[in-house]
Amino acid sequence: MDSSSCRSIHGADSIEASVSTPSESIPVTTSLPPQTPLTTDATPPQSSFAYNLETAASTKPRTPPKKRVRSASKLHKSSRSKGQNGSLSSPAKLPLAELSDMEIQEQLWQLLDQTPNHEDLDLVHSYMNASLQPPITHESLSELDISRIINNPKLRHDVNFDRELHFRPNLDGSRGRYKLKAADGYWKALIGELELFRACGAQLVTCDSVQSLAHWSRMMKDSQKRLPGMFETIRDIIKTLVPERDQATVSERLDVAMIMQEISKGVFDLMSLAQWLAALLKAHCAPMRDEWIDQMVVATQKGVDEGCQKRIVLGLRQLFGILEAMKLDVANHQIRHLRGVLIEDAVAFQQRYHIHRLQYGRLDTVRARRWFDREALHHSSRSSPRDSLRVFTSALFRSLLAHSSMSSFPETFQLDAERLRTMRHDLQHLISLDICSDVFDLLLSSPMSAGSRDAAHASLKQSITDIVGEGLGSRRFMDSHTNIAVEIVRTIATIEGHDDIDADLIELAEQRLRSDLPVSSLAFTTRAKSLFSNHSDKFYGLVKDKSRLAPTALHEFMVPATNLPTAVAGLSPIEPKAKSLDDVFRRMAHVAILHWHIWSPLAYCVVEQPQGLAVQRMIASPTPMPESCTDDSASEESETGSECSDDVCTPADVDMDIDMADDKIELVVEPEIEEEEEL
Repeated sequence: MDSSSCRSIHGADSIEASVSTPSESIPVTTSLPPQTPLTTDATPPQSSFAYNLETAASTKPRTPPKKRVRSASKLHKSSRSKGQNGSLSSPAKLPLAELSDMEIQEQLWQLLDQTPNHEDLDLVHSYMNASLQPPITHESLSELDISRIINNPKLRHDVNFDRELHFRPNLDGSRGRYKLKAADGYWKALIGELELFRACGAQLVTCDSVQSLAHWSRMMKDSQKRLPGMFETIRDIIKTLVPERDQATVSERLDVAMIMQEISKGVFDLMSLAQWLAALLKAHCAPMRDEWIDQMVVATQKGVDEGCQKRIVLGLRQLFGILEAMKLDVANHQIRHLRGVLIEDAVAFQQRYHIHRLQYGRLDTVRARRWFDREALHHSSRSSPRDSLRVFTSALFRSLLAHSSMSSFPETFQLDAERLRTMRHDLQHLISLDICSDVFDLLLSSPMSAGSRDAAHASLKQSITDIVGEGLGSRRFMDSHTNIAVEIVRTIATIEGHDDIDADLIELAEQRLRSDLPVSSLAFTTRAKSLFSNHSDKFYGLVKDKSRLAPTALHEFMVPATNLPTAVAGLSPIEPKAKSLDDVFRRMAHVAILHWHIWSPLAYCVVEQPQGLAVQRMIASPTPMPESCTDDSASEESETGSECSDDVCTPADVDMDIDMADDKIELVVEPEIEEEEEL
């Protein structure tokens, strides 16, 4: 073939490759696959892709001190020189047998240090220290496989609380910034590797001795750090996205050993591969991805035509983004089709999962039982027989109103940790608004009718909410107490017809807010007690009434329809911020009902329901669980390319990734229940 007809990575001849355009679509699973045996640990699953889609490489990049890199650059700068024709000089060569691996690496760094604009891209540092694996790998995306999804206890639980639960990459917070930085380092390192391939290829063409040929062949081989793994990753991911009939074609076209041999010989046709990939991906992706695929081909074409390694790497980076997006599309499509089945089977699945943990001693319900019995003491003096459901709802309501840490909840609430935290903040927000209204009433000197006072309270609460935001607990009220005091006095001045705002009144309002807004204050505690005593029966009635609903009907009633899908990362809030006490009670009741159905026979020894007796028999007779539903795989944070989860991310993370660095919440389980202030 004429060498000018097609350009390879380092400008040598290329060979033609046939383009296959399979059109078979990916099958969609509409029923739950069979669950296979598994083992579990004590920590509930935290699938990072489900709610915290991880996009960092699974192998943490090495980070030697910067000082070493700078000194290496200085060492090589002294050996840079230009030939008469302006070309870069090659590093001095010792006899091949005398060169160690480290000396070869130093010569590679020296050669890379001579590339144009290497300092702008920091190629030497990235090549030395970046991860050897791409930011998106087959292992990271495997959390989006349907078998992992249906055996993910956290996803199976969270899907009950969101109509539009779906996967997304989670790049929020410090962890997300680290993953983006690591990804940038990898792609810069790949630019450096392609530059080395081109430089070594140019030297191989001009070799005039066997020793020189052996030296540069070894240099080229030792520079192959990331390219083989990258092509393997592309092949493995694509094979999960195409039907069985295309598997052989993918394996043949992405034969990594053959590709690396073609690159070494200078005959690799990158554009042929890019065009084949484009045709293959378009045959199996959603139409909305076609434009992105075309952009990938254009970037690769420009890189090949201009001999620009940076553009070539841009095309490869876009390719990995497309593969991740296609995997997410398939996973979200599966969730939409399986959502009803997952909801109907949620309680039975969770019970099987937790029974397995109980049987192998990986879960202790003693703390949960102690938490339940402690609340039962408040109901023991009543003449009527003890109502276990009333005891449970009272214990949950009391714990949400307590101002102690989240460790006041037993381990059985771990999958609801963030939801409970959000509800506690919402309740504190409502109590704080009532305290602000009390300060308003205290400072108001003009008489008002009950209707006018209620209207003034509603207007003031909306203004204060605009100042502090919604659902953030009492801390934001304390941080904004000065502005709140000004708003209270301004409202009073408007009602009383004053043009000026009394500075002394503002100071008095500030003092009262500083003393009453802390959750440990007497005023706050009194308000919390009043809320509990006035509404505990209402909360119990709501739970009792809706607990009779079938799972799907319960979901339809408790989760309001929304036009905006919720992409969950980690155990993030899945409901709109609370705007009323009724909204908070509805969300509390949803958590309470599911928790009671799952745990009443497991942790609270309540077997009045028929399923309670069946669960007791299941505890006595161990049954295997799906292998993919292991605590090891679920709790371990997957370093992938999405809370879930959240991490996803969530569903996941995810990311599902639960870590404090990303402002996610991890339920802390203490050996003893903290003593809470009695309400």
